[in-house]
Amino acid sequence: MKSDKKAPATILVTSLILALIFCLPTYAQQQGPPNGAPDRGTGQGPQMGNNLEKHLSILRERLNLSDDQVVRVRNILEDHQKIAETERNRYRGNRDEAMKAAEQRRQETDEKIKAVLNGEQKKEYDKVKDKIRKEVMKNRKDGQGKPGGGRQGRRGER
Repeated sequence: MKSDKKAPATILVTSLILALIFCLPTYAQQQGPPNGAPDRGTGQGPQMGNNLEKHLSILRERLNLSDDQVVRVRNILEDHQKIAETERNRYRGNRDEAMKAAEQRRQETDEKIKAVLNGEQKKEYDKVKDKIRKEVMKNRKDGQGKPGGGRQGRRGER
């Protein structure tokens, strides 16, 4: 008879343990990285979307873009990011080819953006795009926007 009285308690404890085992990983994933820790999720992290919005914000302000131009430029930049992701996967391990493809993609994107702009905006765009590229390169050197959350050093070093 002792086992009959312990059975409900054992079942309850076992159920709670199983619930914790299955629920904690989901809860931890929803919480994200600890304060100050880099996001090591997909390699894109929140920076990718933020960079696009920063880029667009600078262009909107400096070039005095119309609403229609903002929509068109956003579409161009989003396409640029999608192509960049595809190329990163395609040229993984082949740095020279990746660099060539990236430069060609940048030139094509510049041409598409310039096609949306008027004469004065094109002149200002040439100045602004250099500022944006310098900022992106600075962010990469600082470890932001790198795949994997910006791990520093060579393999094995942490």
